[in-house]
Amino acid sequence: TPTKKAKQMIEELEQYDREMYTGYLALMSTQLHAIVLLRSMKWHSNGIRFFAGGGITKDSVPLNEWKETEHKISALKDSIIPK
Repeated sequence: TPTKKAKQMIEELEQYDREMYTGYLALMSTQLHAIVLLRSMKWHSNGIRFFAGGGITKDSVPLNEWKETEHKISALKDSIIPK
């Protein structure tokens, strides 16, 4: 989850309540499989809201990060919406 300061900035800058933050998903049997959840969706009575995230570093290129986020959303939509 975001740090307290990051969460405060998100609340000031974004015009909607995220409601949830992603984390990890782990499946355990004889082996451990864990993934970072950077994509999610929420069903509403009037549609679906898609969410995607990523990591920003000092070396990040903003346009590339934006394109990567759009790609994540497109892949999520393509997985449930027939073409």
